Amino acid sequence: MSETWLIDLDGVIWRGNSLIAGSDEAVAALRTANKRVVFFTNNSFPLVSSLVDKLCSMNIPASREDILTSAMAASRLLKGKSKVLCLGGPGIYEALVGDGHNPVFGHGIISDALGGTKYVLPFPCDEESLSVESAFRESGRDNLLDLTQAGIEFFEAIDKAADVDSLDACVVGIDPFFNFATLALGFRAVSGGARLIATNDDGTYPMQNGLLPGGGILYKALQFLTNTSGEVAGKPYDPAVELVKSTFGDVTYVVGDRSDTDGLLANRLGARFALVYSGVTAEQQKNCNAVPFMADEDLLKVVSRILAS
Repeated sequence: MSETWLIDLDGVIWRGNSLIAGSDEAVAALRTANKRVVFFTNNSFPLVSSLVDKLCSMNIPASREDILTSAMAASRLLKGKSKVLCLGGPGIYEALVGDGHNPVFGHGIISDALGGTKYVLPFPCDEESLSVESAFRESGRDNLLDLTQAGIEFFEAIDKAADVDSLDACVVGIDPFFNFATLALGFRAVSGGARLIATNDDGTYPMQNGLLPGGGILYKALQFLTNTSGEVAGKPYDPAVELVKSTFGDVTYVVGDRSDTDGLLANRLGARFALVYSGVTAEQQKNCNAVPFMADEDLLKVVSRILAS
């Protein structure tokens, strides 16, 4: 195969659980033209097997060997057998275990501290009464006291749970379950000397109905709290560059929806960058960290134009 195409997933192949129209056709066309197609995602949350299953379910055959993640890049920053606080998803935990490290799963600590229970607002709030104020009025003063007590107990439980000693690093990534307890664990760990490593510093994450906060949010919060610069492992930083080179060798094209990650990664790999407008970057956005040699609506249009040239 004469060319290797490194393609992003979120915002290029799919948004949420929905295939971006034509992405499967684009990958099939590349493979028919004898191009090697591989993937790199800054999303550190899912297991690699989940990514493989998701691609296959969208008629894009793939194997574990075709996929790199920012979690893998973060794990490779650590030497020896490190004890690591994992603040993120199963993908981080999987990468750390795979490289021989000893991860402590943040959500496990929190669950144990709370006795496996979840705190919920102790007052009714149905579809006809979504207002917290109206719920308080209907529930009365007792429920306000219940909520206050629950908060006190929650603080005490997290205070005890966050007393984690002898950690070498704290690896953080995107996490839809991010909460006060997550932040407290990371704060205590990094303040105690753990190395702060982010799988990525993306500010946003593309979903089917719009953007959500990205993987960089927890990282930025911990930087602020601990006054620590930290390290970022994913695209376009050194660990990601080294991971791509050692795994896939030379890359011809990088296709992504962010010039600040995919575009800069392409520059550092000596590859050509194609920008798609199906994810984070809208067509009307003119400011680019890395100027693409081509930009178009989606992956299918980019592939069709390049293969026809």
